[in-house]
Amino acid sequence: MTSNLVHQFPSMNSVTKSLLFLAAFASSVTATTTFNVAIGEARTSGGAMVATGTVGILVVDNAGNGFAGSTAGTFSALSGLVLSVGQVFGGDDRILGVILASDLSGSGDIGFVDAVNVNYTTHGVDANDKIAIYWFPGITSSGATVPSNQAQVGYFRTDTLDGPSGANGTFVLPSDTGAAIDLYYTTPALGGATASSSLTSFAVSAAPEPSRASFMAMALLGLLMRRKR
Repeated sequence: MTSNLVHQFPSMNSVTKSLLFLAAFASSVTATTTFNVAIGEARTSGGAMVATGTVGILVVDNAGNGFAGSTAGTFSALSGLVLSVGQVFGGDDRILGVILASDLSGSGDIGFVDAVNVNYTTHGVDANDKIAIYWFPGITSSGATVPSNQAQVGYFRTDTLDGPSGANGTFVLPSDTGAAIDLYYTTPALGGATASSSLTSFAVSAAPEPSRASFMAMALLGLLMRRKR
């Protein structure tokens, strides 16, 4: 577009042409906001630290209707999801970044530390959209597909700053100014204020334990059938 404009006005001096080029370039570029993510002590549903290399994703809820697959009852929305940037699940939730778990302190505290660059135009997001973190115990390859038999999924989001950890942003997209946002949410053991239970995965499907009353009813039924014979 710029070259066409310059050819249309050959008498322009070099300064004018440079300004025209810069204006055209600026109009085609939007700011990129960087999210410095630090989620400390991510855990499995059993309470143990996840393995180093466990895949996590930063997700945006484009429609404001909640995050699909964030509870065991809605896990089917995650089944078959390819864990790479731009993938959509649940109809409107989009992956903004893929991060891998690492040892945060060199002493076995496993969590997620990475920078995710989000261009609002490219990613199709707006200020005030909510974001969240998911992680998948047992999956350690970026670009992997979530299997239908995935046993557990981690999920975390909050609109409260974790002051002790140094967070300067919550899990809501700010205005697209290109500023860096620090999403630091760590447990008290790492100097933060986030409860360990908040960073614990949920079991995708758990077989309900039969109650004592159920056992008694089954035993009584068996006794009656035995007497009938």
